[in-house]
Amino acid sequence: ALDANWRVRHAALLLMPTLAATLDKASFATAFPVKGFAHRAIDSCSLIRRDWVQACVDIAKLPSYSSAWLEEAVVPLLCARNEEKLYQKRAVLLDGMARLAPHLRVEVLEETLLPLALLMITDKVPNLRLLLANALGDASPHVSLQTVASKVRPALTKLASDEDQDVVEAAQQAMAVCSKHADDRL
Repeated sequence: ALDANWRVRHAALLLMPTLAATLDKASFATAFPVKGFAHRAIDSCSLIRRDWVQACVDIAKLPSYSSAWLEEAVVPLLCARNEEKLYQKRAVLLDGMARLAPHLRVEVLEETLLPLALLMITDKVPNLRLLLANALGDASPHVSLQTVASKVRPALTKLASDEDQDVVEAAQQAMAVCSKHADDRL
């Protein structure tokens, strides 16, 4: 649905998990190629970009789909967001990492998404750094303790000394989440 009206695009997007449930995986891929579905990840409407990530989560929860589908069809789309000029579209990578973390293999998080997300630590846009802090907090329970200690906490420590107070607060909250989950795993 490449309709000019965002409400139509949004309504079509919200139907994707239902359609994926009624069609087999191959039929869904044929009827709604990843490229067409992927276009919602860079939609001009923020709500559509956020709900695209949720639609991916919902589809991955279906019995005929899995984390393998996410890794094959969605993770490359998230990685491509790192190249976007607009920070709002780069934020899709962070939102995807945060919300898909429970559904992805640790290796995919640690070796594919996390390194790209960490590149945003020096982004000029404070909102993106704030979203990074939140995403690191959300993803931290789903990566190894070694990765939390060697990559996540140092990044959050750097963000905790950011010039933007909102980024500092988000980083501090994320560090508390990391500590809680680290304690729970020990």
